[in-house]
Amino acid sequence: MDKNFPKLIYSEILQNKKKFEALTKLIAQENDIGQKIILTKYAAQFAIKKDTGYFSNSLMENTLLKIAQKYSIISQERFKKNSFLHVMTTCYLTGGHTRVVERWINNSDDTEKHSVILINQGERVIPDLLKEVITKKMVI
Repeated sequence: MDKNFPKLIYSEILQNKKKFEALTKLIAQENDIGQKIILTKYAAQFAIKKDTGYFSNSLMENTLLKIAQKYSIISQERFKKNSFLHVMTTCYLTGGHTRVVERWINNSDDTEKHSVILINQGERVIPDLLKEVITKKMVI
């Protein structure tokens, strides 16, 4: 393997970090709510796809929280006490997030009810263990 390989990776991460920080500065400076949302979404997508050295960003989180607090939604729905909705993009036969949801549901108190929504599962197989724990603690 090339001895410069780790240096190349580090250099790429530093470049990504600088781009990400530039994006967050733009978010902080932007006054238009719509543009703020677009910039925040773009920055989040960039950080997901590129190594930036960041695993969270309080500026982006607080920006979206402040925007959300400007809106109130009145729901006529009544929700069952101790019920949880887990929203997953995709679950996999292997992988950390699927295992986290399985364990969360499986180890929850028997008074809790859990439901899972998969918003981009497509034709992928849903793991049997996830199906079992959901069925056991499903909200009906």
